[in-house]
Amino acid sequence: MSLLELDLSFLFVVAVILIWFTIAYQFILTIFGYINYVKAMKEQKEIDKQSFDYPSCSILIPAHNEEKVIGRTIESMLNLEYPKDKLKIIIINDGSADGTKEIIQRYAAQDTRVVLFDVLKGTTRVFGHYRHLRCGQYAGSEVPSLPYRTASSS
Repeated sequence: MSLLELDLSFLFVVAVILIWFTIAYQFILTIFGYINYVKAMKEQKEIDKQSFDYPSCSILIPAHNEEKVIGRTIESMLNLEYPKDKLKIIIINDGSADGTKEIIQRYAAQDTRVVLFDVLKGTTRVFGHYRHLRCGQYAGSEVPSLPYRTASSS
């Protein structure tokens, strides 16, 4: 047996050993992954059985000439996965000159969670001033995602 044949047979044995180690490693990872998956599913079932006492929450939405986006904003707030009896959506209309007020009134007539406050002072000042309107333990704000110019011009 020549030196070249000895080197090649040694490389072949090393390659076979590395391949088997790689296969064994992947097999071990698969087993531990499956065990972890089973544990996670058991924990998820335990969590799903628990009931949570959600705090009451108010969402303050300042609005000024938001006719094009206020309907979608209210719809997205009404579609939140939150208990209906714990959520209040307070919309502060700052003297809008378009149909914003009418859209808000339509939603307020359909759903008691929607409340309209109509003022003429300026949205920024009004929003800070009317934070006391919140009905729950927590209050958040949702400003329409489109800038005023884009929302009005589209």
